[in-house]
Amino acid sequence: MRRISVLLVLAACGGGTKTGGGGDGPGTGDGPGTCTASTEDEFREIYGKLKRVEPPTGEEFCISISATFQGWVNFGWFAHDAGCIFDTYVYQCELTTPDAPARAMAAAGWADADPARRTELLVAYLSEILDMHVVTADPNGEFGKYGHTFTPASYDGSWFTYWTNDAGGMSPEVTYTQLKWDVNADGTLGLPEEQAKFTTVYEP
Repeated sequence: MRRISVLLVLAACGGGTKTGGGGDGPGTGDGPGTCTASTEDEFREIYGKLKRVEPPTGEEFCISISATFQGWVNFGWFAHDAGCIFDTYVYQCELTTPDAPARAMAAAGWADADPARRTELLVAYLSEILDMHVVTADPNGEFGKYGHTFTPASYDGSWFTYWTNDAGGMSPEVTYTQLKWDVNADGTLGLPEEQAKFTTVYEP
């Protein structure tokens, strides 16, 4: 994961200071579920309001709007050696509170989802909320080349296991890590356990 530990991101996603609704601006309202913003321009304005700054307009400002969890948006800044680094998280037009990930999962249908759909939601949780890459295939046979077997993301009802990778900025090395997460009853993630890890070296 890009420079920020998993635990720090988990804390940040659920640790924002709640800002009340109401007032002028797109998508603002008087309570949960009243956020109607959907475009980058609207979310830039919401970011400016919540952070009490002018809405950022430069290309170095990053906005990632979740396709799965309606109303969830990550904001951050572009670093040339690491890509976008997110440090502000918004759900339903408000800075995230500790219960925001659980509310987002509930709204996405976790309670009634079958195992296959729950696996999809967990992949989306990692990629769209935590900004972690889930490896979906063995690229160029690298797993076998380094003595490992690729397995797709899986959820067994209690644990979610998958492979992720970290390109390491501008380094020619790519590190693959298999993580096993404890999944809470509401679909949010507990703490990860590292199952396996190896590093490849890109050879042009």
